[in-house]
Amino acid sequence: MGDQFIMLSCEWPGGEPPATLGWLDEQQQPLGGSSSSMAVHLLQAQEDLAGREFTCRGTHLLRTPDPHCHLQLGYPAPPNVTISRLTYGRHRREVQLQWAILGPGNLTGFLVQRKASALGPGAGAWETAASDIEPESRGRRLGGLDPGVLYAFRILALNHHTAGHPSEVKIPADPPFSAYPAVLGAAGTGMVVATVASLLVFQYAARHPETFPRLGQLLVPTEQRHQQRGSREDAEAPAGLETPTTTPGLDPAQETTDSPVNVTITVTATP
Repeated sequence: MGDQFIMLSCEWPGGEPPATLGWLDEQQQPLGGSSSSMAVHLLQAQEDLAGREFTCRGTHLLRTPDPHCHLQLGYPAPPNVTISRLTYGRHRREVQLQWAILGPGNLTGFLVQRKASALGPGAGAWETAASDIEPESRGRRLGGLDPGVLYAFRILALNHHTAGHPSEVKIPADPPFSAYPAVLGAAGTGMVVATVASLLVFQYAARHPETFPRLGQLLVPTEQRHQQRGSREDAEAPAGLETPTTTPGLDPAQETTDSPVNVTITVTATP
């Protein structure tokens, strides 16, 4: 802290004869000398002075015991805080609080307070909602709320036991409506329906390739289509006609060309 100093000063309010005043430390040891009517002592500013207690004691001929007063040095005030966002969570049983720091300063944590009502003469007293917040934090989720109660919140920065100025008081707002989950659900349902419909179409085309010729050519192999066509022709043949037999492993076109033909030759001899 360089050349900064802290001045301890105490003064006798009046009356004769004047009192002799002097400062004492925590071990009741004198700090400097004594003087009449006013005692002043300078301390070099150091961080370890925060929280220490000093006593100004007066000595007077007509007063017993000696008058005295106590002074405790505090920590420097932390920076101010402002609430940047305060919204309800699901079912209004919790809130999401976010804040920002205004200006420089030392801090060791934050204190969040709430009260049951923000308006009207029946407003409740402030109570602690959260106190174990790290100095690096800038947000906190607070639960345990009653959905039927109107709450107000504020936050303070802490530098050890020294609290800064409270932030503005805010009431939680309802969360913004988000259609993103609904859109995702509808898109997922549409994809499932489209997939099932496509599978049904492919299955029908595989069983009935004549309905979708090009699609049937892609889904049904050539040999299987010949077998299906032969099966349908067998089913459609008249009951009184004999169907030609095929030899396994031969192409039907080749079998028709190579089948034997009966030829009768008649020879007439002339004398």
